[in-house]
Amino acid sequence: MTDHPIRDPFVMETLSSEFREHAAVLPTVLEFLDAGVPLPFLARYRKERTGGLSETVLRRIRDRRDELEEIGKRRRQALRELELAGLSSAETRRRVERTRSVAALEDVRDFCRDLLKDPERAAEEETFGPLASAILRGEAGLSLEELAAPFVSQERGIPDGKAALDGALRVIARRMGANLEAFFRVRSHLLSAGRLRARLVPDGDVHSKYKMVHDFSEPVRSVAGQRVLAVLRGGREKALTVGIEADRGKAVDLLREMFLPPEEHPYRELFPGLVENVHDEVLRPRAERSVLRHLKEKADREAVKVFSGNLEQLLLTPPAGERVVMGVHPGIRRGVKLAVVDAEGNHVAHATIFPFPPKNRTEAAKKTVGDFCRHHKVELVAVGTGAGSRETERFFRSALGEDDGVQAKVVLVNDAGSSAYASGHLAKREFPKLDMRARCAVTIARRLQDPLGELAKVEPRAIGVGPYQRDVDQALLNRALREIIRSVVARVGVDPNRADLSLLSYVPGFSARIAEAVMARRSEKGPFGRREELREVPGVDERVWLFAAGFLRIRGGENPLDATGIHPEHYRLVEEMAARLDLEPAALLGNGDALSGLDPSGFAGEEIGLPTVLDIFRELREAGRDPRGHFEPPSFREDLRTLEDLRPGMELEGIVTNIAGFGVFVDVGIEQEGLVHVSQLADGFVKDPGHVTAVGRRVKVRVIGVDRERKRFSLSMRPPGTARPRRREESGRPGDRRGRGGERRGRAGERGGRPPAGRRPEKGRGGGKGRTGRRPGRPGGPRSEEGRRSGPPGKDRPRVIEQKAKREPEPEIDPSLPEEELYRLKLERLRKRFEQGT
Repeated sequence: MTDHPIRDPFVMETLSSEFREHAAVLPTVLEFLDAGVPLPFLARYRKERTGGLSETVLRRIRDRRDELEEIGKRRRQALRELELAGLSSAETRRRVERTRSVAALEDVRDFCRDLLKDPERAAEEETFGPLASAILRGEAGLSLEELAAPFVSQERGIPDGKAALDGALRVIARRMGANLEAFFRVRSHLLSAGRLRARLVPDGDVHSKYKMVHDFSEPVRSVAGQRVLAVLRGGREKALTVGIEADRGKAVDLLREMFLPPEEHPYRELFPGLVENVHDEVLRPRAERSVLRHLKEKADREAVKVFSGNLEQLLLTPPAGERVVMGVHPGIRRGVKLAVVDAEGNHVAHATIFPFPPKNRTEAAKKTVGDFCRHHKVELVAVGTGAGSRETERFFRSALGEDDGVQAKVVLVNDAGSSAYASGHLAKREFPKLDMRARCAVTIARRLQDPLGELAKVEPRAIGVGPYQRDVDQALLNRALREIIRSVVARVGVDPNRADLSLLSYVPGFSARIAEAVMARRSEKGPFGRREELREVPGVDERVWLFAAGFLRIRGGENPLDATGIHPEHYRLVEEMAARLDLEPAALLGNGDALSGLDPSGFAGEEIGLPTVLDIFRELREAGRDPRGHFEPPSFREDLRTLEDLRPGMELEGIVTNIAGFGVFVDVGIEQEGLVHVSQLADGFVKDPGHVTAVGRRVKVRVIGVDRERKRFSLSMRPPGTARPRRREESGRPGDRRGRGGERRGRAGERGGRPPAGRRPEKGRGGGKGRTGRRPGRPGGPRSEEGRRSGPPGKDRPRVIEQKAKREPEPEIDPSLPEEELYRLKLERLRKRFEQGT
């Protein structure tokens, strides 16, 4: 590792405070991060040094460190901007030094730049500044006319006292508008009490997806990220007017506290109107832009987190493995493109068929499909999910069902990003003689064989991983998605004898240049027989080899351990285990009976601790197991073809295709995907849909609503007859409840960019029987604001206490367990809590 860099004390103090539970290992972790050690290597092979922290926690520490260092950099820049703008007072410097937000520091810089761009500021300050200062001081015994008279000058363009007074008031207004503390007061008011507001543009070219937005308004502090993205998209498309609404009177009062002179000031009557103008014309618009940017950045972070989780699950889709697959790129008018790949993924044949209008060569198309399947012994048919996929799927099911000599199964494959790959240089270099649609068919077939290997070839941003993907910060999204791919590649492992350039470049420690060198060495001297042979590759020094070796899988090589996740630096320990049992190391692979006779703690020492020893035992027991699971093709109902075939109450099997903060989208075998709202995912409260299901997972769903006009339908994963779970307060602050209707109000993130659905009517608030209001006659009830403050009385509290008394003590979870096992145990604990009603 390198020498520890000079670190801002603010960074270390903040990290130590925020990650207090990891304070003992934090300096070591930061030292590893500063040395550029890949997170997968650090999480898996240096557990003794990092306290067994998972890759997720290590990523949080690294990201927070980077953010704090960026804050320090922006703070220094902001202080320089303040000096250039002439605003570097002790008060403003203290304000900047206390700021802990990148967005707020960027606001300071923008604030200063706006002042520097004002061409009249310096000239008017020089001309009318003395008069403005005299007015602020309140020169005793002089009227405004007498005070302004000395400044009248025909040569300087000041014809009379009124012109001088007007100029002085403009200078005072500029000084008020240049007050950084005033700006932050207005900004804080909008953040705490403002509401994000969207209105339809009257008589504008409004897209149908925005017609539901007639009066959208939600609190800034609690509005969901996907709704922010939807509203801002509507603003960019000129379909909505977007802004922040708040109590103007309170904001003006905050400024009056700062700027109004005392009662005895002789010119006090000038200031109230001046303060209002400064608020309306300068500080309010500037603060509104700042809050909208804050909301956008917050929504981007939320979206990227969701998209990263979706991509991770998509990459972990179980592979079909070494089977002959026919890839199908759907097409109605241009024909359907077929491409067959063998068990190794090599392209062997392709063709175009025309089973649909206008050519209607259905019988010829069926014959071609049957001939291809028999001649090449096709086992699976992968139909891409592009336009016309349902019609194409039905055609293939019909064609294969009529041909008794073919046993191939039809599987729909998510082809998001396939066109981007097929038109790129990688596909053109591999298949120079194929057209783009044929290359699409090839990659669809390979995506069924090995989703991870094929998706690694696609630019991460081109992979569809959620709604509003194109609306978020693309640099932030691309960086996060690339890191997820690297993490999954490390978890699954890579065979250097079969992987292509794209997959090899994601191996921890490798770069694109080293990946090219590995492929060149493989082409020149043949496949690698041992991990050690990677040292011969140009560019692979001791450091690179150390980081990458444990994630490479050489199957059928000289050393069977090279096909496992055991790092070569731990081979001696495996040999010692085998020697105690009088066996060869290879005999331990998959031999759980033999391993049960060994005590893991007996092999732990100072260099290799118990967590690493337990990992080695697990790798030996599960040798050859793919962490992605076993492939099983989905089965959709044959009688469902269109939305018209759906009826409420139908129970179906589907595949989760996408996860958003408000629910999950499920493919049930028709063209449209259904939405399982977050309230329909489980019997209890669900904060994160990703904790309940995952992209690519098979689920049982029930149809609960069909909207044929808008071509949408809603689903439920809860058993029939169960009550809808009570929605928890998101913010945890009194008075911040939105009620059961709050989740449906303005559901901005539905398919196709559906914007928020507007605010509910006010009739349920306060006194009536509205769903979001409080029932009359219960001012101190357990669900009211007063009841939440005071606790009892209330019928709910004794029940909760009784439930807690009955709750069985929960066993502690060993934090050194593998991340997947930790997740499983925590999820099981959560389910038990729901069953107990706690």
